[in-house]
Amino acid sequence: MPAPRATVLLALCCACGGSVRVEQPQCPYELRGECVGVPMSSVCPDDFCTEDASCTQVVEVSDDQALAAALADASPGTCLALAPGDYQQVALPEGVSLLGRSADDVRVLGVTVGGGSGALLRGIEIGMSGLVVDGHADLTMHAVRVARSSFDGIRLEGNARLAMSRSEVVAPGERGIRAVDLGALVMTYSALSDTPVAGLWAQCAMGCDCPEAPPVALERVLVKGAGTYGLALIGVSARLQTSDVLDTRPGPDFQMGAGLGASGCSEVTLEDVHIDKSAGVGLLIDESDAELGVKGAGIVVARASQGVIITHIASQQQVSMVEAAIEDNGGLGICVGGFSAHVSIQDSSISRTHTILVPLAPAGSAEIGDGIEWTAGSEVRIDGLTLRSSERQSILIDGPVPASSRIDNLVLAGGDEDKGIVQQKVLNSSDAPVVGPGVPPVKQEYEPLWDLACP
Repeated sequence: MPAPRATVLLALCCACGGSVRVEQPQCPYELRGECVGVPMSSVCPDDFCTEDASCTQVVEVSDDQALAAALADASPGTCLALAPGDYQQVALPEGVSLLGRSADDVRVLGVTVGGGSGALLRGIEIGMSGLVVDGHADLTMHAVRVARSSFDGIRLEGNARLAMSRSEVVAPGERGIRAVDLGALVMTYSALSDTPVAGLWAQCAMGCDCPEAPPVALERVLVKGAGTYGLALIGVSARLQTSDVLDTRPGPDFQMGAGLGASGCSEVTLEDVHIDKSAGVGLLIDESDAELGVKGAGIVVARASQGVIITHIASQQQVSMVEAAIEDNGGLGICVGGFSAHVSIQDSSISRTHTILVPLAPAGSAEIGDGIEWTAGSEVRIDGLTLRSSERQSILIDGPVPASSRIDNLVLAGGDEDKGIVQQKVLNSSDAPVVGPGVPPVKQEYEPLWDLACP
């Protein structure tokens, strides 16, 4: 649950020599020093707030009976302005808006939007029935809190489109947002908090067979305290900018997912994204295209049980990692496996990968803590990478890799310079990656000396 909108009391000197206690609201959701989620101030100082809303007519409503009558008569363009208070569940007709003073003042049991465009939800809290957007609806919501819903906080289906700003989903029964076969989702300055199954689950149900990947855009979004997955992206085209995924926990039945997981031929771009404290994998890219950081806007993956896993990248796909900081993770810093193609790592660092006890198939376990694990048949090109303080191995290559693989501008420090680059299960130099000037030679071993955490 969010921190209550408490106040800080300050004692200020007065001209008379006394003091006055001034209340200052606290920010419940902070993203790198900036408040996100529902604004702490009301939309307006009045009971009915319709400013800046596009309305053909305004109907002021003060109770459930009046709301039912207004809904029956509403047509596209109608704005229903709710007085402070509590209301039952609302089924909005096409193009009808629902406006309140603030999420602290106006509470609605649930809202269903069945179709049409031009509708606006603003200044309300939605309760246990959550928000359902379906039937090709195109909805805008601002300053809305969805709190303690019984199942998913927000559900998008049927090609629904949602633009969500300065809003938050808090402590639903399952996912914060479930968006399957959506039309589009845009989130700005918003928060998803304490979501037991996932913060956001966005999916094209056909995965790699989807004719077009639905767009998902997040800018300045905080995802905190999700279970299993902070963000699960399946068959979608997603762009995340200046957003944080924090404290991803085990889900129901102790399921371990990822802070951010992309699969099903997703197309993912991450710019200035931080993923911190994941009970499972920090970042998982599976059978998808991904830009993991760009020049001047890299990514951070830190304090996960395992850092980054890149796997099953097909020949028509590619994954690039630029200006990434992979820090203080267990088991592995970065894994590249599943016969992946076209994986590149540039101007990045992997630091302080520590050992953890990793279960091994079909049975057993091993203490593993490697900076990079790179499995047979996967193509990787490294140009500008620093590895330091890896507890077990620095770079461990398991089996032969494609001749197009290459390592340039590698710095090993903090003990990694003594570990070097190890490749097991091979004896031929043609099976090793090409190394550029100043890069330590690959030390090859025929025997399988080391177990891997990399799947």
